[in-house]
Amino acid sequence: MPAAEVFLLKNICADAALLFLAARFQGVRIRGARVAAGAVFGALCALGSAAAGGAFAAFPAKAAVCAVMALIAAGRAKALRVCLSMWTGAMLLGGASRLGLSWLAAGVVSGMALCALCVRRAAPPAQDAQLRVVCGGRETRLRAIVDTGCRAVDPETLLPVIVLPAGAVRPPEGCRPLWVKTAAGRTSLSCFTPEAVFINGIPVSACVATAPGESLPHALIPVALCAGRRIG
Repeated sequence: MPAAEVFLLKNICADAALLFLAARFQGVRIRGARVAAGAVFGALCALGSAAAGGAFAAFPAKAAVCAVMALIAAGRAKALRVCLSMWTGAMLLGGASRLGLSWLAAGVVSGMALCALCVRRAAPPAQDAQLRVVCGGRETRLRAIVDTGCRAVDPETLLPVIVLPAGAVRPPEGCRPLWVKTAAGRTSLSCFTPEAVFINGIPVSACVATAPGESLPHALIPVALCAGRRIG
């Protein structure tokens, strides 16, 4: 196969991948035909700039080509955001290539990085919940969020543990230490079993523990306590 055709095919594949991932990262739905059209346009421009050189290979010309590609694929309303995400992907691709990886390996690395960004952006936001804790005959209402990283279990009762901000509830006498692993390292929480716990008005069986200091702005509810229940 002639070198020009190989160059053109490689650029079409790379441009199509960058357009698709950039659009997904921005939450833009685009048709395959528009992605293909934008990729073919970019590849033809790359072939022309490689042949002509000079100003056609300079940054302003490349930026203009990228903007037109995004305009073709995503339309006028989302072109700017898609264009910026394409430049991010191109920099990832170029950085991986500069590390000595082959063109294919560099493309795989940049694609995986952009896919990871897409997955992170698509992750659901934290869900709010109303928490009521009854301890010593007193009821305390707290704002809480459902935290998938909150997986503490009380070893004595084998119940999931809800973590409360410091001072939210006055712990009763006889609290037991609960060691948990956090981003700052292992720490000990004061754990106890309250008289009652309600999440959005629904009674649940759980222990509670108070976080040290002022490190927690709201209560953290383990996702296991909300399985099958509507939150928010």
